[in-house]
Amino acid sequence: MFALRNVTVSFAGRRVLDNISWSLAPGDRVGVVGANGSGKSTLLKTLAGLIKPDTGCVQRPKRCSVAYLPQEVYQALTLSVWDEAASVFADVLELGRQIASLEAAIASASTDDQALQPLLQKYGWCRERFEQLEGFSVEAKVGSVLLGLGFSKSDWQRPSSQFSGGWQMRIALAKVLLRRPDLLLLDEPTNYLDIDALQWLEEYLLNYKGTLIIVSHDRYFLDRAVNRITEIQLGKLRHFHGNFSFYESQRQKNHQLLLQQYKRQQEQIAQIQAFINRFRANASKARLVQSRIKRLEKLRRISPPKAQESLNFQLPAGPRGAREVIRLEGVTKAYAKNTVLCSVNLAIYRKDRIAVVGKNGAGKSTLLKVLAGIEPIDSGERKVGQDIRIAYFSQDQQAGLLAENTVLEDVMRSAPVDMVPRVRSILGAFLFSGDDVNKKVKVLSGGEKSRLVLAKLMLQGANLLVLDEPTNHLDIPAKQAFEAALRSFDGTILIVSHDRRLMNRLATKVVEVADGRLTVFLGNFDDYVSKKGQLARPRAVASARARPGVPPASGLPHPKSRAGKQLRRQLNQEKKAVSDEISNLQSQLARLEEQIGQKERRLALLREAMAKTKSSQTEAQIDELLAESKRIRKRLPSLYRKWDALLARQEELQARLLKLQRNLGSEST
Repeated sequence: MFALRNVTVSFAGRRVLDNISWSLAPGDRVGVVGANGSGKSTLLKTLAGLIKPDTGCVQRPKRCSVAYLPQEVYQALTLSVWDEAASVFADVLELGRQIASLEAAIASASTDDQALQPLLQKYGWCRERFEQLEGFSVEAKVGSVLLGLGFSKSDWQRPSSQFSGGWQMRIALAKVLLRRPDLLLLDEPTNYLDIDALQWLEEYLLNYKGTLIIVSHDRYFLDRAVNRITEIQLGKLRHFHGNFSFYESQRQKNHQLLLQQYKRQQEQIAQIQAFINRFRANASKARLVQSRIKRLEKLRRISPPKAQESLNFQLPAGPRGAREVIRLEGVTKAYAKNTVLCSVNLAIYRKDRIAVVGKNGAGKSTLLKVLAGIEPIDSGERKVGQDIRIAYFSQDQQAGLLAENTVLEDVMRSAPVDMVPRVRSILGAFLFSGDDVNKKVKVLSGGEKSRLVLAKLMLQGANLLVLDEPTNHLDIPAKQAFEAALRSFDGTILIVSHDRRLMNRLATKVVEVADGRLTVFLGNFDDYVSKKGQLARPRAVASARARPGVPPASGLPHPKSRAGKQLRRQLNQEKKAVSDEISNLQSQLARLEEQIGQKERRLALLREAMAKTKSSQTEAQIDELLAESKRIRKRLPSLYRKWDALLARQEELQARLLKLQRNLGSEST
């Protein structure tokens, strides 16, 4: 069990962690979320023992191993990629070298040599210890992790110093994963990974047996990798048992419930205060007035829930423009001897939402630069439709900001004349309000600079957005707002992103860049992954499906075989059972909704009765109205929870029914 006990951590007089206690059991998989600067990294460093709390303590089991991956690697890596990763097993490798040395010594010693027996004893001990430490699988483990994170075998012997910062972060991640610690702490591990490496990491972490804590802004990754969410806000922790999607839903429900409780209490306070004001001067009601005054004094007031500050903006589209936005015909683009795009063709139409995917270095950014007109082409033709205005966001867009300018000055220098009156309101939508607009660009955080670049993008009035990793430095609330703005944008979008949730909710087409070629897939990212899986299926397996009695690639028996007919009967039986349960749930929901409606209507009548209190009513009658109102308010939350649970079960069964229908359809083909 890992635990924080009454931990407080402060920086420059600000409490980042405020007297928090938190227990973690072996096998917990926790995602930590919160706004930028809320203390997520501080929490991980405290657990890792890198920050000593001002008060409280961190408890760990004896002989517990901890591994921590920071957001940035500051230690220079000097060894080869392989040696850096394998350095995790330094003790095991040294033991292997001792074994090799002992084998050589034993081979050269004669059978009657007095030193032979001690050599054999030591060799036996070393060999046994080597096997206990799984020394024979070290090469396989290192190779598997390096390949999974995108390092080809030709990279393994290259010096780590030759790689960019992003690839060095991958080496650091490989070392942390290979340690297989009891407590694994990962701070933004997905920042420098392409989609293939992301999917590999997800599978790796799903098989990890220790306690896992991840800070990430990747919502899709959090949905797959964790089963608990811990939110940090104003130095306090709140815990949710579920993945990120559950956390989003539950957080909204909690906010609405607290808001309802606050409103109900305010209504109650207003009613009591109205009674006091009405009868304060009436001597015959003095006792009633005093009892209500005391009730108000004893009432535990509910604080109104605070709405989280978030981005709120829309991207203005430019003119309507031509139906065919851009067309590439036989376009080739090369850098020296490296051909990135080879005679590619691509047509983009109005209101297309295209996600561009591919491995790092495949040419995604080059394709976007060619489409945006930033990079010249070597051959072929690029045709741009009439009235097409292009706004381009590059990965290094922040480099175009002037460090000595204020936020307002930097926006004003690129704002079209007709947009100048809107500059202040647009900056406010991106959380630059009041004195924030006078901040120097050089003091802004990475997330603030990204928000500033996006604000400048809004001023261009484009009808084609070409976006290369626009969400890299945005926190989750900012990503959600940006996603909503893109979905409501009345123009055409091309985007390169590692945010799979964004691509799922936005894309209508996926363009894959690989080996200098482009392949277009209709649908979102999940559709693309599914179709890629189908294309990768071996032809031999596909042909085997046509032969009766041979199991198809899906694992289902052939429909005309005995096993196939039996499976179909089972699927139909399960489908009927699920349909029956859905019908039963619908009946329960209808009855429950009627019950809730009755109680809500009765509560409204009671409020009216209390609002029309007459002086002739006794205190007992008034108290009776209040007591009944209290009983109903106490009962309603449990009815709401039951309704939520039934609805969630119904949605789960409907998804299951859809899957059964698909299985029946695929099994019959």
